[in-house]
Amino acid sequence: MNYIAPVKYSATQEIILDTAEHLFATQGIHATTLRAITSTAKVNLAAVNYHFGSKKQLIQAVLLRRMTPLNNERHRQLNAIIQTARDENRRTTVAEILHAFIEPTLHFSQKNMAHKDFMSIVSTLMMNPHNEFRSLFVSIMKPLIDQLFAALKAALPTIPSTTLQMRLQFTLGTLTFAMREIDIPISAQQQQPASDIETLIDETVSFVSAGMEPL
Repeated sequence: MNYIAPVKYSATQEIILDTAEHLFATQGIHATTLRAITSTAKVNLAAVNYHFGSKKQLIQAVLLRRMTPLNNERHRQLNAIIQTARDENRRTTVAEILHAFIEPTLHFSQKNMAHKDFMSIVSTLMMNPHNEFRSLFVSIMKPLIDQLFAALKAALPTIPSTTLQMRLQFTLGTLTFAMREIDIPISAQQQQPASDIETLIDETVSFVSAGMEPL
């Protein structure tokens, strides 16, 4: 199932992680110092060094704390729809595959302000290939992206891998926008977009599924 057991953190570790997550989201990863984190969290610098070792390890912990349960759920849903299609002796549809990836992502991103902070960090790492910490995010996501790409390749065998990779990149870009900007009108004349989560999920899946299919 590709399940990874989430790490259990102490109360002090959770305080440090919560503070770091919020500061990374609002001030930027590079602009946020360990001293700023310890000052805001009201812990000493030695506590951060003891529990996490370095800023890079702290960033990794911030990512893993949220990504592990989220990726577990996305793996679970992907495995479930693949198994259902196998049991029914049919090919998994593109919409089913993308729904299994998008639905838990958007539910997660809209859960509370802490999750919104985290998704702001993820969006920054996704959209900035030159960020030195992007490799941490990519390494965490690789098993899931590999499974997602393999499922899409099986569903769309006539599309060249290079084309499919490009379309998957477009899909991730659309998802990033849906997580962060969908409730902001593009112009003063635009009506407020529908904000309920199920509509957002359905419209995102419908849009990116159409873009994946052969022309």
